[in-house]
Amino acid sequence: MELDAETTSSILSSLQRLHTNSSIITSTDDIKYLRNVCAKGLSVQNFISSFPEIIPTIQHLILTLNDDKSKFLWQFIANLCVQNEDTQSFIFNNLGEFIMTSCLEQRIDETTNIKLMILYNIHNGDSSVFSDSTAFSFITKVWSRIIEQQNDFNLEFLHLFFEHFLVNYHWTVKSYAALPSDQKTVVLKYILSYLQNNSPNGPIKSLFLQHISKEFKIKSDCILKTVASYVENVNCVEVLSLLKVIASATGTDLYSEIYTKDHSLYLNVGSMLKFLNEISSRMGGIFAPMNKLEQVAPNSNICHDFEKEMSFELKTLLVRTLANLSYNNRKNQEYAREMDFIRAVLNCTQVDARNPLMKEWSIVAVRNLCDGCFENQEFIKSLTKVGDASNDLLKELNLEMGSLRIGN
Repeated sequence: MELDAETTSSILSSLQRLHTNSSIITSTDDIKYLRNVCAKGLSVQNFISSFPEIIPTIQHLILTLNDDKSKFLWQFIANLCVQNEDTQSFIFNNLGEFIMTSCLEQRIDETTNIKLMILYNIHNGDSSVFSDSTAFSFITKVWSRIIEQQNDFNLEFLHLFFEHFLVNYHWTVKSYAALPSDQKTVVLKYILSYLQNNSPNGPIKSLFLQHISKEFKIKSDCILKTVASYVENVNCVEVLSLLKVIASATGTDLYSEIYTKDHSLYLNVGSMLKFLNEISSRMGGIFAPMNKLEQVAPNSNICHDFEKEMSFELKTLLVRTLANLSYNNRKNQEYAREMDFIRAVLNCTQVDARNPLMKEWSIVAVRNLCDGCFENQEFIKSLTKVGDASNDLLKELNLEMGSLRIGN
């Protein structure tokens, strides 16, 4: 719309009162008016942004308005740059750093979502102003903050931002690859959450999931290097996060095809499981099964932080991934027999506090390894029983004798 004299006069009056800040009550009314009038189109937005003192006025009000009233101010800023590349550039160049810092340092609340909406619209309007790498790193830091604070506030525009990169955008790998390892881990946690919620807004780009497989294959040896030193580091946490995403993705019809022909991934996962079985039987340590009652009892002298160790759930994830990648996959079934992965899976059919559900996933893996594969069935039939596997936990509970007494 073209600005008429009356609208121009009303806008100028509101802007002038905001600048002089005659009273908080008047300011709030004027903010609401300016917020609403921005909906009339580009000419109004451009006129407001041309007011000489608009930026210092906004900054002053952000610092003086209370939380309830600042919401209207953030809504005004958001409306000022809706579908307008000129005002988007203007706002980001003058307030972008301030808005991002506010999201990362101030209390997460309703205004945080509005700030994210502003940045989301600016990035989608003109990514040359708010670059992909800067935007992706920023939303990763916001998600990290939510994880650290265990905050359950629903930031709708944070999810829209992430989904833009993961679902709709083809070149996210470049921005992801530029992140430091700890931020990559945060992104992987978001992806895992998205997968576990059945990818509600569409599938993640296959190129990104293929990159995750590539990264796992390149970096997975860092876990094996901890066997001698028992040193945990950021890279190991990242690798475990990569494996969690792969284990989850390979178990769904939506993504299974992405990894069906990735036989090098299968060989990598199987070799790691085989090696961990061998090294834990020789050296013990953080990869050895935890199946003694004294190790998991509340009054145990053993440190109860094993659930925070890099090794926690590692074997379960490896077996789970092998199970998923063996399903209706003749080539992987053959690799499992030739590389002796079947025996490695069978060795995982035991209770292990470090690896919850490992026994159950081992059963699934054996089923998928043998389904439609006569050679694997014959291989398992050819194994000779030399006795029951020892399980200290069952012995201590007297379950091997068929009895268990539970006291009051």
